Amino acid sequence: MKGDYKGKLIGGGLGWLAGGPLGTALGAVIGHVYDTVELKSPKDPYRVLGLDGSATIEEIKKRYLELSAKYHPDKVSHLGKELIDLAHRKFVEVSKAYEEVRREKGF
Repeated sequence: MKGDYKGKLIGGGLGWLAGGPLGTALGAVIGHVYDTVELKSPKDPYRVLGLDGSATIEEIKKRYLELSAKYHPDKVSHLGKELIDLAHRKFVEVSKAYEEVRREKGF
């Protein structure tokens, strides 16, 4: 899967600073590495959901429903391919975070 927006932005900026075809290639590689490292780094599930550790079960469920509706593949099908891919990754990330919090809280 291609890198997300942040990696492209960082890679493109560095490629522009270096200039020429070599700079463009270097920017693409750096952007890809940034995306790969960021996607593999463990994230706090509460942070992914935009909550703190003291959130109630009701708050957690409500926030999950809001985020899953926002990033659901059916809701973003009208957007371009790159944004659909980004929304899909975010949807999966939110779902995993919710499951982790749900197991931790025991509901």
